[in-house]
Amino acid sequence: MLLGFDEEFLKERNAYITASAIASQPKAWKELFGYLIKNKEDFKKFLDPVFQTKNVKIILTGAGSSAFVGDCSAGYLRRALDLDAESIDSTDIAAAPENYFLKDRPTLLISYSKSGNSPESLAVIQEAQQLINNIYFLNVTCNKEGQLAKMKIGQERSMSLVLPEEANDSAYAATVSFTTMLLANLLLPYLVDKKCGADDILQILVNESKRILNEDCDKIKNIAEESYDRLHFLGSGSLKGCAREAALKSLELTQGTVNATYSSFLGLRHGQKFVINDKTILGCFVSNNAYTQKYDLDLIDEISHNKMYKGKILLFEPKALRTEEADYVVSLENKDINNLDEAFLTLLYALYAQMLGLFKSIKLGIKSDNLDPAFSIEEQAYGVVGKFKIYNL
Repeated sequence: MLLGFDEEFLKERNAYITASAIASQPKAWKELFGYLIKNKEDFKKFLDPVFQTKNVKIILTGAGSSAFVGDCSAGYLRRALDLDAESIDSTDIAAAPENYFLKDRPTLLISYSKSGNSPESLAVIQEAQQLINNIYFLNVTCNKEGQLAKMKIGQERSMSLVLPEEANDSAYAATVSFTTMLLANLLLPYLVDKKCGADDILQILVNESKRILNEDCDKIKNIAEESYDRLHFLGSGSLKGCAREAALKSLELTQGTVNATYSSFLGLRHGQKFVINDKTILGCFVSNNAYTQKYDLDLIDEISHNKMYKGKILLFEPKALRTEEADYVVSLENKDINNLDEAFLTLLYALYAQMLGLFKSIKLGIKSDNLDPAFSIEEQAYGVVGKFKIYNL
């Protein structure tokens, strides 16, 4: 059985690769952690001088799900490292680099790419070299054969982090690659001794993720059986990035049959609320930050008691909170989760979003392993965007 399905059933529906990737995440996280600990001194040797550079700026960049790695972790890194960190999509930078790169501002560009061959990511690195005087590069990728992994830009100016082979699945939609790249990001402060106890955090995440994948599949299957055709995900702080990734996952895996969008909890009131109709599920990623959580719960209370809103509420909670106000509820059960920074919740909440997208695609008869017929499953491992013209500055 895999995610509650017979393996042959999944293979017949071209969903086995995607399901396997989702289920492999706890293993991939453990392998990544072991690699980082083993090579901690190498990363520390590279990162320490960069982080100690006066007025250094960290830009987190990637395309699609790889961009959302930065969205989910920029605020956390800003606080944990006490440095200026910003998430900017490589698709934005590539087309207008001078809007984001400052010539005299020392910069660490951290690039994320599953395939390592994303045209935008490669273009952004070239643009940064041309436009920034004092530039460093950390390239995070899942593919050891990709261009990003092999790129050398001065021995002291660049470093590549190639994730475990488990993270380099060949499914179209990023699942294990997304969460493993994100975990690498969240562990950066531990590599430079800014924090301790990373092994305890990893164990919490691995134990809870295994529980989710083993015990909560049926809950998500039942939701996927509903007749919704709109999904709107909500998240505050770092979890807004989680909402963005969750929306993309459902959009990809259902090939747009489910129109999936996202916003912050506070942002929903400003026009986004009109997305809600009687075919809408509102997916709420509730923060474990006590201050932020107040705004999350107020919005849920408002929606649940307003007769104008006909949609259903799907609540993702760090612990049991507001069961009576939601149509569907999934709660994390490890009590230690509430002691973690909210950024780490994305690793767990993302599992639910991935399963929901996959289960809905199975319900709709969509081949989730190869959503774009222009690419073979083998080609997908090397990037599904395809080649397009990149212009010189």
